[in-house]
Amino acid sequence: MKPMELFDLCMDAIDRFNRGEVFADRPFVMLTIPRASKSVGKTIRLFGKTGPIGDVATAHRREDGGLDVVAYFPAVPIVQTLSRMVGTKVNVRRA
Repeated sequence: MKPMELFDLCMDAIDRFNRGEVFADRPFVMLTIPRASKSVGKTIRLFGKTGPIGDVATAHRREDGGLDVVAYFPAVPIVQTLSRMVGTKVNVRRA
């Protein structure tokens, strides 16, 4: 997934949360993160050793020995991180 696609996905999650379509305590996105490691804990970082922290839902072993980790990530920190990476300022507020 390209950074702008991830940004759009997170903004959509925030919009749905603000409209009351999502019954959760915060807007989130569910992502599958490929990892080369052989194990996984309860949390995972989006960009390897940096980025927002997500809660692991499950992990599936790939044929090459790596893992595809499915995790829930908060949408707001992802938007903030991506906007800093591209040099733009985005104000995200809860409605």
